[in-house]
Amino acid sequence: MTKDELTVLLSSWENLWVVKNNQVDLIPDLPMLMEIALEGRDHLSWRAAWVADKLTSRKPDLISPYLGMLVESFPTLAHTGKKRQFLRMISSCPVDPEVAGFLFDHSQQMLFDPREPVAVKAYAMQILFNISEDQQELKPEVVETLRQVMEMYPESGIQARCKNLIRKLIREPSRRGRNSGR
Repeated sequence: MTKDELTVLLSSWENLWVVKNNQVDLIPDLPMLMEIALEGRDHLSWRAAWVADKLTSRKPDLISPYLGMLVESFPTLAHTGKKRQFLRMISSCPVDPEVAGFLFDHSQQMLFDPREPVAVKAYAMQILFNISEDQQELKPEVVETLRQVMEMYPESGIQARCKNLIRKLIREPSRRGRNSGR
């Protein structure tokens, strides 16, 4: 499929069921999907991110080559739907130690930003949890961050997610071991 053909397919919601249902066929088109998702600021780029997320949810290792680019896009990323999709993709993969610090700080910022929707906050929490699984010394900081988030936001989704992650952070030893890189 050419980039123009993919763009036409993504331009209509009516076509997205075809894209979603034929995910395996789109694996060769992932580089073009990611290019469209990363380059644009419109609904078409969000749709490309949505399709890439659906494609990589079954095979998370496919997103690994793009993680650095996804992380780099956050300072200028304004579209909340695209931010949610990017965070979801990142939360399903091992975090590269080179970007873990930036991603940790940025995830905390998103948690305390009242303009961010609940879904963005939920994936930011998961990313903090994932990083703390690899860097055990960060667990107390993540627990404290999640407790502060609970104080700030009474939404039941945020409360439940925070409680669940805090319970895992306090009671469970790391599944991956210290600095194992997953």
